[in-house]
Amino acid sequence: MVVNGHDIQFQLDSGATVNVLPVREFKKVCDDPKLKELKASEAILSMYNGTGICPLGKRRISLCNPKNNRKYNLEFQIVSEENKIVLGASAIQGMELITLNMENILTVDGLTGGKTQGLTVRQVVKQFKDVFEGEGMLIGKLHLQVDHCVPPVQFPAHKPPVALKEKYQGELKRLVERAIIRKVSEPTDWISSTVVVMKPNGKIRLCLDPRPLNNALKRNHYPMPVIDDLLPDLCKARVFSVVDVKNSFWHVQLDDETSKLTTFVTP
Repeated sequence: MVVNGHDIQFQLDSGATVNVLPVREFKKVCDDPKLKELKASEAILSMYNGTGICPLGKRRISLCNPKNNRKYNLEFQIVSEENKIVLGASAIQGMELITLNMENILTVDGLTGGKTQGLTVRQVVKQFKDVFEGEGMLIGKLHLQVDHCVPPVQFPAHKPPVALKEKYQGELKRLVERAIIRKVSEPTDWISSTVVVMKPNGKIRLCLDPRPLNNALKRNHYPMPVIDDLLPDLCKARVFSVVDVKNSFWHVQLDDETSKLTTFVTP
């Protein structure tokens, strides 16, 4: 953009709600070294890293797009920090520097009028019986690698509170019957202790304390996808599902070598 005869390169930021101009650039393009033409600004700018910036003031500035010779008069927040020169969302849409594809934004009207007859839980379970039996397993088995320079640790058995002993034994039996865990009859290098966690419904959750083992594991530095990676694939999506996974770790089966690393001792 051309500002008072100066060629200025702006950063287009569709996530910004204001236009930002560092004071050094303001003095140059507006010939106002003492900032006499600034008006007071009550804005507090929140940066991408969470910090806040109080502008020195604000000022309307005229600029010209050299590609089409269109002129614009925009309000800028003048800041003292060495930030990039930013054009915010309203400015770049008004100047037609970006295009918002409204046809990719879909809305769903709420249901009105008469009652709808949906499937009952029993009907759904009966119709899709194959996905409601057992715990369900992800494809493949998980293999964990251990740094053998780290000495293995064997914890002694931690006795549960007397009041929870019956529930503790019952939970162990239940997990064995459902093939979530199995008894170990051979020596293993790593032995973790168990931790009992009370659920709000009065039942217990049986957990391991694998902190020493975690310190010995070799990590796979695989980049996990973030929401910005997924949004382009969802631009024309119409239906979204929310899934709450129950006992998520049970759906990942361990190979034989890795299962021995998760050995735990019970009283």
